[in-house]
Amino acid sequence: MDANVASDYQTSHDLSSLSSAHSSLSGTPLSALVSRFSNEITRQHTAMRTILRPHKKVQRFRMAVEYTQVLPMTNTPHECTWTSTVSTNGINHNCEDGTSIDEAVRRAFGFIKENLMFDSLQDDLLQRKLLLENERHDYVCKDGANHFRNERFIKLIIKKKRCQEFVTFLEEESCHTEIIDKIKEVQREDRESAPMGAMQRKTPFIPTKELLQKHSAFLYLELEPRKIADKMFQEGHLTLIEHGDITELRQKYKRLRVLLDILKKKNYLYEHFWCTLQSLKYTSVLETLQTDKVFKNELSDYALCIQHSFTLLQEELPDTDLAIHIIENMLDESNLSDIQSTTGVRRKKSKLLKILIMKGTSACKELFEAIEIYLKRKDLIQKMKSRRDAILQRGKPNLSPSLQPLTISCLKEHKIFLRDELEPLEICDFLFEEKALEILDHDKITEKERRKKQAKRLLKTIKRNKNCCFHFFLYILQKKEYKDVLDKLERPASETIRAVLT
Repeated sequence: MDANVASDYQTSHDLSSLSSAHSSLSGTPLSALVSRFSNEITRQHTAMRTILRPHKKVQRFRMAVEYTQVLPMTNTPHECTWTSTVSTNGINHNCEDGTSIDEAVRRAFGFIKENLMFDSLQDDLLQRKLLLENERHDYVCKDGANHFRNERFIKLIIKKKRCQEFVTFLEEESCHTEIIDKIKEVQREDRESAPMGAMQRKTPFIPTKELLQKHSAFLYLELEPRKIADKMFQEGHLTLIEHGDITELRQKYKRLRVLLDILKKKNYLYEHFWCTLQSLKYTSVLETLQTDKVFKNELSDYALCIQHSFTLLQEELPDTDLAIHIIENMLDESNLSDIQSTTGVRRKKSKLLKILIMKGTSACKELFEAIEIYLKRKDLIQKMKSRRDAILQRGKPNLSPSLQPLTISCLKEHKIFLRDELEPLEICDFLFEEKALEILDHDKITEKERRKKQAKRLLKTIKRNKNCCFHFFLYILQKKEYKDVLDKLERPASETIRAVLT
């Protein structure tokens, strides 16, 4: 029975009882008192019915949903049955009563991910069969990193249809009440929005594949693909598999590439991608894409000092763990994971420095303060400033007369020789220090595992000649005295072949 109808029935029954009492007490001293009380109850009931009387549209909706009907859930791959019998206080455990538990857990994915204390619950989860031993070792805790255990566990219980048992477990243990409250909130919001149906958001601008590719270097600086994937999965736009294809990758440039590939294969997702950028308040990205202007990344003095002293800091900074500990408040889980996934101390330091540059002024300033206060290295700060000033004052460097006639074609002529002789990581670091390489290109080269692939990617990047990269490449060969390489480049390939034959 409808709550309002039940209330009307109960009040009418009470008034009838009072009327009977009044008749039986007629002529007695209590008659007047009962009469006044009955009149007051009648007046208040009439007033409350006027206030609580639902709008006609809501009345029609209430009448309509008395009949069980199947309605498609927005952005979900399955259908749920909706009826009017909805719990208003606790969690709704029945799919027929609105948003299912599985759906609500997915919709609260980001919140649960941030607030779940998985490590403290592991033993109980295993005992309750919410997590199996092989699932823990092969998936949730597979790489020993703590950063992504929460999200893997949440995706696991969604995939295995264990969300209802998980929520029941949280309720019985009286732990994580904030998660329970969030799931209730999601279900309540869905119930309240159901009468009006899904809101159609107008998107004034939808990006294209070509536009995103054009600004990929800027997207790499500004976006974290894992955050985009989390939000789009939470809203039902990405599947479990697609979310994992992005978030499980340990290199950021690969995560961005896979995200863009998914958008390209499902081009209807471009609109949802745009709405996600709006929701996450990526203002600079929205403006850059909408205006289609090339974004000029103007670095602060702190960031310039770090980039122009890139190789110096690789040598002078302490081990990465100490450096991270000093500035850990500036790093998120993805940052820490990216640093840990690199091999070798020097690469870990370079990854840390690039992350700080991408994060902007406050993060770079934090490093300066750490060097000066914690490491007590004012001398290092002074060296960094001197390097920055010298490079800015020098401008584009001069090449020796013998190198000036060389063109990019020499790279193709001596491709095999250069692949064998160059030290790609060293060259790459010097090019980045001179701002001839962008962070995206530096990552694509240095985060490849095999030296041959590093060298191949380096030569391909130099050939593009963005930021006068070829000029700075020759300058570095000249400055670092790569004599054999310079001799080879200065001689045409035909002369080299004749020299070998003779």
